[in-house]
Amino acid sequence: MLILLVFFSCQKNKKDELENSLTIINSYTIDVQEPSGLTYDDVRQVLYTVSDNSNKIYKLSKEGHVFQAYNYNGNDLEGISIDNNGNLILAEERQRQIIRYNPSNNQQTIYNIDVEQNEENSGLEGVCYDSKEDQYFVLNEKNPAILIILNNQFQKIEEHTLSFSIDYSGICYDSKENKIWIVSDQSKMLSQCDKNGKMLKQYKINIDKAEGIAFDQSKMMFYLVSDSKNKLYQIAYPE
Repeated sequence: MLILLVFFSCQKNKKDELENSLTIINSYTIDVQEPSGLTYDDVRQVLYTVSDNSNKIYKLSKEGHVFQAYNYNGNDLEGISIDNNGNLILAEERQRQIIRYNPSNNQQTIYNIDVEQNEENSGLEGVCYDSKEDQYFVLNEKNPAILIILNNQFQKIEEHTLSFSIDYSGICYDSKENKIWIVSDQSKMLSQCDKNGKMLKQYKINIDKAEGIAFDQSKMMFYLVSDSKNKLYQIAYPE
């Protein structure tokens, strides 16, 4: 009887953990059609997003006001991050390319990423920068669903298969915990993972088409964009 009680208690705790919903603090409509990736610049305290409608880059306030639209024209922009030098790192889904873009002079460098292509529209979906290790994490959305780790020369170090969500649509680096967070728009989940892509915790997000996630350590909150709603959300960091 004692063994059964312990078993069911563990199962309940696991179920409760998976069903935790994150708290939405605020939401803002933004003047960007189909925002996809998202990143936070903690130096300038602004956000950057990309649109898979216009294929442009936008600088936003933390309340979603558009400060600037850049001249860069992508082909199928889905992910964005920022490095220590202020370069924007872009993920082109169909081309399976990572682009390093300097917003001050519009210079860009293209890096082809070697990844299996079973579906053209299920390619590179997110990118984030690990400032501690000076490396990058890149998501391939599905078929195959993989986490790719690149060094600072954008050469592949390793890759890991992901299997805890239906798809993988956005990623950010958590400098507080030295972990990564991965969002799934189809599963409506935000997952904390180690740097090998092992899922540690999962939380429900009641947001349609969540396709970009960013972390603000100073405020201890996430920012998230919805592709279908054209909205920016501020979400409380889980306890």
